[in-house]
Parts: sequence; C-alpha cells; structure tokens
Amino acid sequence: MVKKKIVLRILIPLIFIGGIFSIYEASSDAFIVSGKPKILDEKNFNANLLGDESSKDLILDKVENIPVPWITKSMEVLDNNNVMFSIRYANGTAVNVSDKKESYFQLGTLNLRNKDISRFNAVDGINQYIVSISPDKKSLLYRETNTLANKDNLRYAQRSDYIDDLKSKNIIPLSYWEFLNWMPDSSSFIGLSSELYIYDINDESKSVILTSAEVRKLGSMKEIQATKDGSKIYVKTSNPKSKFDSNVACISLKDKSITFLNIKGVVSFKLLDSENVIYTRLINDKNQLYIYNLKSDKSKLLVDEDIPYFVISSNCKSIAYVKKDDRGRETLCAAKIRGDSINSNIMLYKDILIKDDDIQWSSDNQKLYVCLREGSKLKDKDYLYIFTFK
Repeated sequence: MVKKKIVLRILIPLIFIGGIFSIYEASSDAFIVSGKPKILDEKNFNANLLGDESSKDLILDKVENIPVPWITKSMEVLDNNNVMFSIRYANGTAVNVSDKKESYFQLGTLNLRNKDISRFNAVDGINQYIVSISPDKKSLLYRETNTLANKDNLRYAQRSDYIDDLKSKNIIPLSYWEFLNWMPDSSSFIGLSSELYIYDINDESKSVILTSAEVRKLGSMKEIQATKDGSKIYVKTSNPKSKFDSNVACISLKDKSITFLNIKGVVSFKLLDSENVIYTRLINDKNQLYIYNLKSDKSKLLVDEDIPYFVISSNCKSIAYVKKDDRGRETLCAAKIRGDSINSNIMLYKDILIKDDDIQWSSDNQKLYVCLREGSKLKDKDYLYIFTFK
C-alpha cells in the first residue's frame, strides 16, 4: 500500500506537467525544418502591433524541400512547375587567365515535377545571370559577360543585357545595366542611362521621363516601382556620400512633376497600394520595417528587428521577410498585412542563409519559394523550399 502511494505521488505531478507541456506545444509558434515542426519560445513580432492574434488567416499547409546540388546565383519562378536559376557549371571549355578550365554561370530551368534541369540559351564560356522576369512571366531579362573567354584583355570584357520572349524566343539586345524595373502591364520597362526613360519592348521605342539634368538634380537612383495603373513612378533617391540621406520621390508620368515622401534614411521600399508604402529604415544599426500612409503623411513601425530583405505578394495581402539577430543568424518569417499592421505571423525557418533575390511569392499568392542554405557556411547544402499556405 505504501508503494502504491509513492507511485501515485510521483505519477500525478508528471501527468500534470505533461498536460501543461502539451497545451504549450499546441499554442506555440512553429518553424519548419525538413517538413517537421519544431517549437520556438521566442516572439518574432512586436506584440503591440500584431492586432488580433486569434485571426489566423495565414496558415501553413505543407512544405516541400528540393536539394539543389549546384551553386546558384539568382532565381525566378516561371510557373508552379518550373523555376529558373543561374547555375554554376564546371564542364565547359572556357579557360581563365591561367589557361585552366573554369566553371561559369548559365541559365537553367528546374522542372519541379521530374526534378530535371534544362539549359536555357546556353553559350559556352559566357556567364549568364537572371536580372528580372516580367510580371506576366512572358519576358525574361538576363545578362551576359564574357570575362572568362576574354583572357587577353579582361579590362574590356563585353557585357550585354537581353530581353527574351519566352514564347516566341525573340531576343532584344539592350544597353548594359540600364534596366531598373518593369511597368505593371509588362509591355515596357523603366531604364536609366543619362536619362530616365520608359522602353516599349513591342515597338522598341523609348520615351524620356527625366532629362539628364533632372536626373543629376534628383541624385542616385537605386530602386524604382510604378503604380498599378502606370500613372506614377516611385524611386528611391540617395546621396552616395551618406547612407542616411535617402528618400522616396514620386514622379507623375502625366506632367513630370516630382514630390518627395516625408521619410528619411530609406534602405528599401515597396508600394503596397495607392496609399501606403512599406519600407525599411536604418535606426541604431537596424533596418526596421515601417509602413507610411500618403494621406496622413505618417509612418508606423511594423517590426522592431533588423530586416535585411522583405517581399510582398502580388495581391499585397501577405509579406515574407528575413530578420537578422546580433550574431548574423537569419530567420525567415511570413505574415498577413491588415491595414497598417501585420498579423497571423508564422516563423518558417531559423538559422539559414538567404540571398536577396531568392525569395518570391507565386502568382496566385499561395506559395512562397525560397532558395536557402541550411546554415551559414559555404559547405552547407542549398535547398529550394516551397511553403504552401491555405
């Protein structure tokens, strides 16, 4: 009888503790590693800005991970079955300045169904890099450099940009490094030489937005984005001598007038809609995430973390971003955008290495494609992760 009482005294506390742990496990945020949830004990958002936590609109449905057995430079999602990379190949004939065979980057398309890789417009000895794909996914802009083949005079290595119609295979050569961004209807893009212009890829014509003098007066242009109706262009301008002296200017394509938003120290920005801009601002060595409302002329802090990169879905209802801790470790997060706040947060992956152009939402806004390295060392493996949300 005494033994039974001792056993009961031991078992009852254990059952009670186990019950508490089960409740905690069911209610905690989770991140995904190889498709298996692991529990975190930290919050990844400012609790005062989350809104209604009971509204779980962003729900992770499934996770797929595909090993990437090659070094990649950039990524573009063509459709739900195909993803294009700049892939480093090592079996070509190009040689470097020491007459040794050299590996180089070329365009390759990964079929997500059969996992096969097919090369795209491959040229031996030429480095090829993805620059951007049009919003309608029909035109690809890529860059070529022949520095490997031109071993006799590397200073004058040729560099060229091309727009390739993925359906007709019609290729348009462009001046190097002038592309800034696509117009929303994919028929043209915004470019910058000495002038700021719009280039129509159908009739190959150019219309000037700002003259050379106006461009010099505005300052260095790093990011640019057009409104969905194509009536205005927003551009990040900065003083190259100071990383704190940066702003966002709005250019009307109707009368070419220029106005500045009341925000300073902008690191990166994205148009959310006709009234709101989401941007990162450098504060105390952290790129904090803000939302700015054009009507109220006020900014609101969204995430008080160091955010090196973020991307917004095409319907402007979801956001994915990378946050970095004091030790340089990166964590991938996703959330719903609600008015001037974000909620329904999910921490997707922790302690990874992600490049700027390796996070993209699908056209239907249901999937997040991420090319990442599990760990921060070069020897760690790369994977293509596909997060599908309900």
